[in-house]
Amino acid sequence: MMHTEERINRLLAIENLDLSDEVILSLRSLYEKLLKSKGNYNAESLGSIFEFWLRNLRVTLSCDIKVPVNCLNLFSYLSRSESINFKGDIEHKIKPLPSFVKSISLWILTRLPLPYGVFPGGHLGKLGWLLELITYYKIRFSNNKYDIEFRDEFLKKSENYVSVYLYNIFFYALPNVFFQHSRSCFLFPKKVYGSSTTMFNDAYLNILFFTKKIDYIVIVHGGNSGELRINRVDGFDNDLGKYVLSWGLGKRNIVQNRFPVMHTKPVKIKNAAIVGVIPPTRIINDFFPESHVYQIEANKFLPKIRELFLPIFPLKYLKHPRYSTNIENEFCATTSIEKLLQKGDYNTILVFDRPGHTLLYRAIYQNLPFVIISDRNWHILLSHKYVQFLNKLEELGLLFYRDQELELIYWLKELAAGKYYSENYFISARLFLEDGKNVNLKS
Repeated sequence: MMHTEERINRLLAIENLDLSDEVILSLRSLYEKLLKSKGNYNAESLGSIFEFWLRNLRVTLSCDIKVPVNCLNLFSYLSRSESINFKGDIEHKIKPLPSFVKSISLWILTRLPLPYGVFPGGHLGKLGWLLELITYYKIRFSNNKYDIEFRDEFLKKSENYVSVYLYNIFFYALPNVFFQHSRSCFLFPKKVYGSSTTMFNDAYLNILFFTKKIDYIVIVHGGNSGELRINRVDGFDNDLGKYVLSWGLGKRNIVQNRFPVMHTKPVKIKNAAIVGVIPPTRIINDFFPESHVYQIEANKFLPKIRELFLPIFPLKYLKHPRYSTNIENEFCATTSIEKLLQKGDYNTILVFDRPGHTLLYRAIYQNLPFVIISDRNWHILLSHKYVQFLNKLEELGLLFYRDQELELIYWLKELAAGKYYSENYFISARLFLEDGKNVNLKS
């Protein structure tokens, strides 16, 4: 089996001269120009999505896999080709409409005005699920129609920028959803909240062909967002939306909207669990170009973490929900966060050994005991705000650097002897993240 460092070095060698950055930007410019000539109100947002799709296509071309036909969600396609189960329909088929009676009921419901639209990842309150349902079916009943002449015009003019090889790929691979007739949608709101990746589903991308300007407000999903110095997904978020709402590490911030807040009772720590990660892949290295540095170094340090923890606590391996690896065999047991929570097993301390974990934010807002083991040299790879956040966690005694082995061992022995985690740790971490909360969500 190829070692992780060799795998990463191989993955970094991604280059396809047919789709250089210059060509991608030229194709985006052409696409936006044609959209505007047809009176589209959201050409820049569509151009952002189209550029992101082209960059994913470039990664696909660097792999030894077939480019799929009419596939909007190349991210999921590429991930699954490397055995990573990201949510999302590869074939981007929208859900079938329900039975006739339900369809009539939903049609009536969609005639209601909305204060704002909600896509997945955009829930802002207790009625978020209802707003999301109505938003979705408003779009479904809008009856989209592909514009074949528009697609043909783009293909013909793209010949000025791409090789014959790439043109032939475009001919069958370009998703039809990028080429639609503009249309109206009854009482559809101007403002919509949701995640950026939602736009790689036909049903949601359709709103950008409505005959009105849509203010799409991107809400981040957690791990990696705002954490890394170079993060192309963050760049896409900012390019796509009117603005971005972060969970404490951005310019505009909200209280995280993914996990319910829980106040679990502190208990004595009896176990530890290293939190699993997704391995480096072509698509991930393209999104996060510097992430290979800490991935390699964190993997090399894993034996040391086992050495530090095992004399004090049994060390489990917490599987990543989208990936499973043979590294699990090197630990006492394998489990998942859901299994831990279903059992009410709050006596396990979660060990984070690198950036990029959405679970960290869940731990902070649900009082799940955790500790971060980091490297000071990684700070140059991280955003200024995220380094400030790590400094706060170090101040609270929830983060140790690799040169603090003695301090970490002493702290672990204190936990094993019965020292309880205080809820004040979590409250302080939340206050840091919420200090920048400056957005009226409904404005």
